[in-house]
Amino acid sequence: SYKMNLYAQHMNFGGKEATPTTTEYENGFFGRNYHTFSASSQTTKAYDSFTHTLDIGAQYVTTGASIEDGYYNTQKDYCSDATHATEEICQYYNIADVKENLQLFFSQYFYDEQGRQVIYHKLAQNFDYSTEGNSAGDLENELDWQISSGINYYNNSFYNYDQSAFSKNFNKISFANSVFNVNFSHMYENKFITTIPKTNYFTSGIGYRYNEHYSYSARYDYDLELSIKKGAELGFLYQK
Repeated sequence: SYKMNLYAQHMNFGGKEATPTTTEYENGFFGRNYHTFSASSQTTKAYDSFTHTLDIGAQYVTTGASIEDGYYNTQKDYCSDATHATEEICQYYNIADVKENLQLFFSQYFYDEQGRQVIYHKLAQNFDYSTEGNSAGDLENELDWQISSGINYYNNSFYNYDQSAFSKNFNKISFANSVFNVNFSHMYENKFITTIPKTNYFTSGIGYRYNEHYSYSARYDYDLELSIKKGAELGFLYQK
């Protein structure tokens, strides 16, 4: 299949600056198009107690034309550098490069006798052709496992070959039934840029449905990188 993608945005600044500037915050327009080519093959086979579906494919993205003026043109070189992303001048520059890349993916699904999904598993490998050096991007692994009718485990991780380490790893386990719901999750992300801190935090939540009218909830978040509590709350809900 083939798809052409079009994107455009316009930024208009108003008000008065505390410290007047000339071109830093001038109005600007950005527009681009890029192309996506996709191909995949899917097979399904039924067994005595489950059904297995296998999906293998590839997706190729290539850039097209782009145009920018004003703010987007003035700050393009500076703000497109990830090391400046947190600076005030770049807070409105939300343009991400579209890179020429190829993604190869493999995914599979397992369904029980009632047709409910039990396992979803995906492996995806990107190859970046827009830069010199190692073209292999992060290897993505995604798993969604319905362990039982009420218990679910989810993982999404990215492995960086250059750093020989995980650049992102998200894990979540949850339990839910008609009365209780409980979840615990952990998020780790490392962009391997000294000016951007690692993300490493833990979240948890619990909910209790007392009856058709009353329910209670609690949440607790903790930043493991900074060793501080990020948030905590207790909730109460009444429904007629």
